[in-house]
Amino acid sequence: MLSALTLFASLLLASGPQTPPSDETIVATFLGGTVSTTELDSWRVFLGQDRETLTSASLTQYIENIVLLRVLSAGLEEQDQASQRSRQVQLRDLLRDFTVAELKKDIHRELKPDETSARQYYANNSSTYQRPKRWLLANIFLELPDDAESKASVLVEEKMKSIVAELKTGTDFHSLAQQHSQSATSAREGHIGWVSLERLEESVADVVRELKVGQVSPVIRTEDGLSILKCSEIKPEGLVPFELVKTTIMGRQTRERVMAKMTQFAVEIQATSSLTPQASATGPSEGSILIYESKDDHREIRQDEYEHFLKRKGLNVPGEAITDPAHAPLIKELQLELGLEREAQRRGLTETPSFREAHRWGPLRLLASEELMKRVRESMPEISKEEVAAFYVDHHEKFMQAEAFHMSALEILLGKMLPKEVINRARDMAGQLKTNGMDLNEAADVIDPRGEWTRVRDLGWMKRQDFFFLGAGPQQAAGTLKVGQTSDLVQEGRKLMILRCNERRAEKQLELSQVHDRIRKTIEKKRFQRAQRAIEAQIIAQQEINIVYQPGIEVSDQTGETP
Repeated sequence: MLSALTLFASLLLASGPQTPPSDETIVATFLGGTVSTTELDSWRVFLGQDRETLTSASLTQYIENIVLLRVLSAGLEEQDQASQRSRQVQLRDLLRDFTVAELKKDIHRELKPDETSARQYYANNSSTYQRPKRWLLANIFLELPDDAESKASVLVEEKMKSIVAELKTGTDFHSLAQQHSQSATSAREGHIGWVSLERLEESVADVVRELKVGQVSPVIRTEDGLSILKCSEIKPEGLVPFELVKTTIMGRQTRERVMAKMTQFAVEIQATSSLTPQASATGPSEGSILIYESKDDHREIRQDEYEHFLKRKGLNVPGEAITDPAHAPLIKELQLELGLEREAQRRGLTETPSFREAHRWGPLRLLASEELMKRVRESMPEISKEEVAAFYVDHHEKFMQAEAFHMSALEILLGKMLPKEVINRARDMAGQLKTNGMDLNEAADVIDPRGEWTRVRDLGWMKRQDFFFLGAGPQQAAGTLKVGQTSDLVQEGRKLMILRCNERRAEKQLELSQVHDRIRKTIEKKRFQRAQRAIEAQIIAQQEINIVYQPGIEVSDQTGETP
């Protein structure tokens, strides 16, 4: 078996000067050693560039990368014992992560469904992929005032009659929609999109049901106003073709199978192994805080190993003793990972040449990166308060707090079983909310007393450009709202929405104290990048790299270009 320590040792050897086997071709020489074709090919595989055409420029870049890794990690064996121990822990944890990832990839390959099973899943879950009959619609809408007998109402009806007359003379429907419609769809030349009957109120659905492709409806009167619809296309009821959902189905099957397999592994690992906290460490186990036992493994876990595992997982180390219950779920997670690592080793996944090559460079790059970061930090001067203040003055236009709006949304989730009365109550409530200022949660209770189809969401603070993520209809509706105002009922995908603007925050200049840390990080990042490039360039220059063989490339001409 390839242990973490074995690979760690091989990495230390790889970091120093190397003499390749006699049958190896030397690609480049440098003060610290040589680079062989095998090493070059391995590095390209690790980067995923092995199928790319090798050019003079890319060859130089690869060689310089390898030299940097080797030089920066060359001093590892000279570090003190504590540093060496820390490196070993870091590498062991990293390699376990690689090993578990390799196991998961192997399980994915093992459990990947074929097309036959995907078709069977498609047949068994046909209702999931059933589409109702749908109409591609556009509309022209004119809002009616509350008083249906008023002069204003008469004028609206007269305007609609004139629009109908223009349509009969051949005027383009979409041009009229853009010019006259008071719907949010006017910005899209009236285009509503694909609509099924269950999403419409009954009076509108009755009209749409009879529409043919290219046909314009008669004027439809609803509580909100007058509408004309045009049908551009009709898709019949039926199953979504298998080919359109095959990839989705196979992905879902794979996820379900892998999840089931990982759950099975977790149960087996818990049943056949243990990871026991040690109340005290004595004798040969001194420093160990956990003991891992399984039928074919015994391992002691030290405090630094445990802490590094938690750090990689983004978890905090509890302050209590290892025997405290606060550690129990974390210990269980580590036990699972140790068990998965052993399963990968039992399958022989860590013994293959491809695994060694693929995971040789990851740890080495990590170690070299740490050494580079250390050198960079040592070379960087402190950032003064005066520098921060000068940066603030020179770039004050970047430190503006943008105008923002605190938004909420009442959402009605659409579905085949959604009662028509819920949609009708939502339309009524949208009108009432414009004047009565009712709380959206109370409005949701009125629309849907059982709470099956509605929800209220606090969308938080949003800039105007953030409205884009709400969808086309809601975006336009949100952009017109002032503080305290509520939108019309708008649709986006499989939900209806009523938006409310709760509060507005005006644009203003941020104070230096508010952006001080941000400016320091910006200066530090730029300074860090400059120092990193300088140190890398210095190493490359000092190592006197000489490319003596260009595999697969003709000798470059004086310009450096490949003939």
